[in-house]
Amino acid sequence: MSNVHSCAMSPIVLDIPAATLEELRVRRSKRKSPPAGATDRPILTTVEMVQRLGAIDPSSLAKAFCEDMDRLQAEVEDEYDAFLLDPGMGPMTYITTDGRILNDYRTWDGEGIQFETSLDRVVASLVVGAEKTGVASLLNLIPALENGVPCTTCNGTRWFKLQNGEIVCPTCSGRGECPNA
Repeated sequence: MSNVHSCAMSPIVLDIPAATLEELRVRRSKRKSPPAGATDRPILTTVEMVQRLGAIDPSSLAKAFCEDMDRLQAEVEDEYDAFLLDPGMGPMTYITTDGRILNDYRTWDGEGIQFETSLDRVVASLVVGAEKTGVASLLNLIPALENGVPCTTCNGTRWFKLQNGEIVCPTCSGRGECPNA
């Protein structure tokens, strides 16, 4: 798989404790098997799916999209020794055993795989990953701020409440704290 895009900046690398890796391995061992047999069909992206809505049966589109996600998940987890954190409403997000956050944009907009270079996006990925996987120890990977104070937007909860749900706090990126100004 040579879809990895390089960036001028180096990816953020986290030190993952053995207990957290084991928890992630157990969870990965229960993943859904990808569809049998290879397919020559190009990956269906979210962008293409929206464009084709109405032209093709929605259940056929959804089935193809889910099959692609399952296939790519197995591919990425096997090749990069990675664990799915978030299937996404954007890129599929993973953490690798060597501590990098990997974003797979192939089911989103057709772009390739990119390693995360922004600490704020790494933090947000860990917060979402802890929530979606149930592996709470992912939160322990978030570096504490020196002299940090609770975030006044999320009150230290890491989440910003919306009318019908919540998102990772946009002020602290899910740290729960901000630099003491």
